[in-house]
Amino acid sequence: MAKIFSGTVTVKLEQSFAWEDNPSVSEIALNFGKMNGKIATEAERAVNVTGNFSFVPALNADYCKHVAAAISGMPVRVFDKMPYADFDVIRQTVGAFIGGRNPQRFYDQFMAGDDEDEDDYGAPAAKENEDFTNPA
Repeated sequence: MAKIFSGTVTVKLEQSFAWEDNPSVSEIALNFGKMNGKIATEAERAVNVTGNFSFVPALNADYCKHVAAAISGMPVRVFDKMPYADFDVIRQTVGAFIGGRNPQRFYDQFMAGDDEDEDDYGAPAAKENEDFTNPA
């Protein structure tokens, strides 16, 4: 049986924001040690209320958002209003955990993954001014 991650992943936000009495929220701490059956059930219930009864929790942004809210102590509406780039990192990190992966390792790789020498699929990136339409 694989060990379940129970630590905290601190996600650094690209765009900080003010929230209630905190004038500058610049990171979200996802405490996966808080994750339990109640949080999973409540997140599923929140998604089902929208009529989405067939979904894969690790890939569902709404489900991951509700889990992120519960384990970070932030209200769901924070994630609704957050810029997409920051939300995407959070939902994918939570999704990695839900899918049985180490979310810290995922986050570290995700943040380091912008390799300019590769395209989005790991293939060598086209060189600048390289015209792929020229005959060989």
